[in-house]
Amino acid sequence: MKTKVFIMDKIRIAVLILTVATVAAVVAVFMYKDIKSAGNEIAVREVGKTGDDGQHQAKIEEINGKPAESSVVSAIEPPDLTRKVVITAAMSEESKKQALEKIGQIIEPLKGDPNLFSNWVELGSYMKLIGDYDGAVVYWKYAAAIRPKSFIPLANLGDLYLHNIKDIAKAEKNYLTALMAGPDQPMVYEKLAELYRYFLKDDTKAKQVLRDGIDKNPSASERLKYILDNYENN
Repeated sequence: MKTKVFIMDKIRIAVLILTVATVAAVVAVFMYKDIKSAGNEIAVREVGKTGDDGQHQAKIEEINGKPAESSVVSAIEPPDLTRKVVITAAMSEESKKQALEKIGQIIEPLKGDPNLFSNWVELGSYMKLIGDYDGAVVYWKYAAAIRPKSFIPLANLGDLYLHNIKDIAKAEKNYLTALMAGPDQPMVYEKLAELYRYFLKDDTKAKQVLRDGIDKNPSASERLKYILDNYENN
């Protein structure tokens, strides 16, 4: 029985490592590419505003703007890398040891260079894996702060808030902000549509998000088109 648990824990570790590798390789995660569009900045307008029909409105728009300053990291205090790691996930002692060793390896270079974006993203992923959600929030928020053009940590936060912390409002906010940075990411539109459909029971918003994703990504939205076309049947 212990052997089986150990194997399952190692599989969970392997899945996480594969996930992080996927982020670096294809820059499309859901545990999510730095946007390198030509000087365009995305912004959400009217979030939280109530329309004439009394319904909450959230509109995603693209505006011209200046790219983020590369010196932003120097103006933001890095998270405390000595904070106590809290493991709440069901893991064997051996797997806990392996996870803590890996976390230590990720942290070490950050002590000398807090601008290592991928390390912060990976660190947040390990925190989520071991059940330290507070840590995941801290590290992903910092990653988002030093790379405001990246949708990756924001989409991860949306997932964390929705499925683990159970805070739908914060999940919605982070998905919307992720789409400001990554309007070319169909997966994020899909996740936001799922939030509206299954958690807020708002089919109107869910369908609109799918349409927005299709409009902004006409050549890469086959799945969104399928979901929308078969919405009533699923």
